[in-house]
Amino acid sequence: MSRPKIILLFFLALTVVLTGLKAYQTLNSPAQAYSFKIDLNIESGMSAERIITLLSDRNLLKSPLLFKMVLRLKGLAKKLKAGEYEFDTRMSSLEIINILEKGQVKIYPVTLPEGLDFNEVAAILASDSLVNYEEFIELGQSPQLLRKYNIPNETVEGYLYPDTYFFNKGMSTGKIMATLLDRFFEVYDARFKDRAERQGWDRDELITLASIVEKEAKKDFERPLIARVFINRLEKKMRLESCATIIYALGFHIAQLTNEDLKVDSPFNTYLHPGLPPGPISNPGAKSIEAVLNPSDGEYYYFVARNDGSHYFSKTFAEHNRAKRRIRNGNKEKK
Repeated sequence: MSRPKIILLFFLALTVVLTGLKAYQTLNSPAQAYSFKIDLNIESGMSAERIITLLSDRNLLKSPLLFKMVLRLKGLAKKLKAGEYEFDTRMSSLEIINILEKGQVKIYPVTLPEGLDFNEVAAILASDSLVNYEEFIELGQSPQLLRKYNIPNETVEGYLYPDTYFFNKGMSTGKIMATLLDRFFEVYDARFKDRAERQGWDRDELITLASIVEKEAKKDFERPLIARVFINRLEKKMRLESCATIIYALGFHIAQLTNEDLKVDSPFNTYLHPGLPPGPISNPGAKSIEAVLNPSDGEYYYFVARNDGSHYFSKTFAEHNRAKRRIRNGNKEKK
């Protein structure tokens, strides 16, 4: 081979290497020097060309052509996963391809505090556009779902475990509901099931009482005391007379209950009906379930709220009335 041909081949090879290095550098470099988060929804069935256009229009690609070439070389043009993504302008093209290939969609952390009721849980999930409110409510009343989880009530109330969850908008309402219910049974079976059975607690009755404790207690240290009051009243066949059950029966929150409110016609009205209500009134956390399984000692049958969220506990009705008068005359606290 002549010297000129060798030189030509050398420069051709060098050009290919340099071009490849430049392309690799481009694909590994951030699209922009600044950092800015961009949400992008990739719809099911969307073509690679359309996805590239969306990314390019939002200044996420340094070279749309190179991006397309990589997709073709890796055979990913028709394998990019749909969903809602969160990209950053400092991501490289190769990082974006990896995210789309693995379907690493945007995750929404959702914290469900203790004591929310079924409707409030639905509202929180709907506020993040994770579920349709009406669809979630309807599913939570589905006889098939209730049978599947052996919930003997008309809704899943009480069994949507309060915790922090991580959802994405590609999840179905059924999957989100199942995640909440599965979490309840995971915690319940691991921490409470055996103890509840040894103590003779029916699961639903235990959760029902825990849900009342959850709504009545404002201080953690008082949960076992409040549980003791209600357990004592049940054992004496006294009505529970829980204001929290009245609020649940009314269907809306109210700061001060009236005598008329206490007469609301509902099986959840524990001022009218003896024993436990027909099901939970909230979704209790582990502390309230624990309180029912391990209540404080004491012959307490009454409690009245102070203005700091704590309660005064009484053993007799006369003592209870004195506590109410003392609070009403001093701090004007509500029962």
